[in-house]
Amino acid sequence: MTTVIVSSTGTSGPRGNSVLNGTGAPGSGLGIDGDWYIDRTTPSSPVIYGPKTTGAWGGGVPLGSGSGASYYLHTQSTPAATWQVTHSLGRTPNITVINGSNTVVYADIVHNSTTLAVISFPAPFAGTAMCS
Repeated sequence: MTTVIVSSTGTSGPRGNSVLNGTGAPGSGLGIDGDWYIDRTTPSSPVIYGPKTTGAWGGGVPLGSGSGASYYLHTQSTPAATWQVTHSLGRTPNITVINGSNTVVYADIVHNSTTLAVISFPAPFAGTAMCS
């Protein structure tokens, strides 16, 4: 027979590591060793720092767009039923579309080349397309 003992909450363990974000380089007082930080000052060209080691972040590494980049974030601020997404990734990326309510939206996506995707929807709306 298995016995289950339920008791009051015990002592909390140490905080796990996190991916933090903000605008500008991280200050030395932010985060703990093992954390990562993403500088979102320029959304299409974020910079990642980390992991924090012996209390220091070190230099940041750009993740933004351009040939060889890891991803491209397209912002469609004007509602449209067809989005022309010109990225410079040099490959056919996976694309996730997110509306203004942070909900994933399904769409018809045609990759016209390794730098252009056309995304079509039944009705116009604004949002973002993450190409990775």
